[in-house]
Amino acid sequence: MIVAYNNLVGGQDELVFDGDSMVFNENGEQIARGKQFEEDLVVVDLDIRFVFRQRLHDPRRRQNKTEAVLEHS
Repeated sequence: MIVAYNNLVGGQDELVFDGDSMVFNENGEQIARGKQFEEDLVVVDLDIRFVFRQRLHDPRRRQNKTEAVLEHS
């Protein structure tokens, strides 16, 4: 799965938001990162078709035939 972590920048009451937003690809590698403690715009072009194809071929998501029959009976 692709993960995008977005964080605010600035302060609110006693809270401090440090920015530092990040985007990770389906392999867990960081592919983009925003600046810390200043506003930043991070634009990332993602190929989500690859993620859907990987999920389609992942055997952990498949039910074996006996489980499927038991659920429908």
